[in-house]
Amino acid sequence: MLESVRGESDAAEIRSHLSRQALTANGLLLLAGSVLAMLPATSTWGRVLTIFMAVSLVFSGLSGFCGWLGILRRMPWNRTEKNPDG
Repeated sequence: MLESVRGESDAAEIRSHLSRQALTANGLLLLAGSVLAMLPATSTWGRVLTIFMAVSLVFSGLSGFCGWLGILRRMPWNRTEKNPDG
């Protein structure tokens, strides 16, 4: 039974770690879009990136699906010995 609890605790810690990475990626992309929107040469691309990220965050909040989690789960730094594929 202790192994079961420990396994659930590890899984929750991994999900929390991935969620922090997803939030960081979203924040960095929104920041990049905002900076690009302020520059005259890239203002259109900056607006598009910012709007896209804002819409994706609203979609994630309403649906419970976050595309970043699927991407980040497969990154080499997030692989575990138990689950080498992510």
